[in-house]
Amino acid sequence: MQIVKTLLADNHRIFLEGLKTVLKSDPHHQHHIVGCTPNGKKLVELWREHLPELLIMDLNLVEQHGLEAIEEIRREGSDRTCILVMTAYQDTKILRAVMENGANGYLPKYKGAVDLYEAIDSVLHGIIYRSEPLKSNMGKLLTDTNGQPAVIAEVFVKKHRLTKRETQILSLISQAMNNKEIGRKLFISDQTVSVHRKNIMRKLGVRSTAGLIKMAYDHCL
Repeated sequence: MQIVKTLLADNHRIFLEGLKTVLKSDPHHQHHIVGCTPNGKKLVELWREHLPELLIMDLNLVEQHGLEAIEEIRREGSDRTCILVMTAYQDTKILRAVMENGANGYLPKYKGAVDLYEAIDSVLHGIIYRSEPLKSNMGKLLTDTNGQPAVIAEVFVKKHRLTKRETQILSLISQAMNNKEIGRKLFISDQTVSVHRKNIMRKLGVRSTAGLIKMAYDHCL
């Protein structure tokens, strides 16, 4: 049985404890757990320290959002670690963002142990793992008149008095785009994007990009 160095990250400690128990019964691999953390920044530190073969993680993490952590890990040029995301989010847009940022697989948290073992075996053998197609929560979404990607719920936009441009930028931030990438997509300067980003953060009362991403997801981006 293959021994796999495995790192776990989730903001619910009881879930981490349960996950460790489930992994002990993996019929294909013996998991050597090198770390468990609810913190996105700590996750990246543990990854650098141990360089695990497998990372099983949620997106909602303390201090640093999971998408940012994935992006940072991949930016450092490591393909050694297989990243399997387990989360309660079920929207296809989140799935796309997860995969585009470098994850090797995606598994909803409502799935059972058998599905987890299958997902782990797939990613460790170099096979991208996707759960069955997930229905997008389109009833809560809006699309602007220019055919741009769906943006956050109208009630949320009105409540926080976001402009159309701020709403577009928040949508792109949730896809882990940086200011330059957003500027190129919207044909504006990255300095202009930075100003809009600061205004959005002020209106929503958050202090980090991770906070923006979490709020966008929580309100059906």
